[in-house]
Amino acid sequence: MPVTIHEAGHYPRHRVCGEFISGRGQATLARLGLRELLHQAGAVSAQTAAFFSATRSTGPQPLPSAALCLSRFRLDAALAEKFQKLGGELPNRHALRLSLEFTL
Repeated sequence: MPVTIHEAGHYPRHRVCGEFISGRGQATLARLGLRELLHQAGAVSAQTAAFFSATRSTGPQPLPSAALCLSRFRLDAALAEKFQKLGGELPNRHALRLSLEFTL
């Protein structure tokens, strides 16, 4: 089935993101053939996490299962490349304007 994702801006682009993929989804990533792709893109494993605020912080706490850490830019670039290799189209700077009408 042909799939096209229209990107209004340029893709990939830098975003504010925690750059952290929970360990709970590792089996799904593997089943979809994406875990190895993310490792090839530079993902590293995290066994612990710590939390910080302006007034407090925690020490490193063990995670229930290893997470992956990868910049959002590299994640998006790797997924976009895979999508296009599978035949998907990803036109950049192509905003869609839709008009929907509903009748009751």
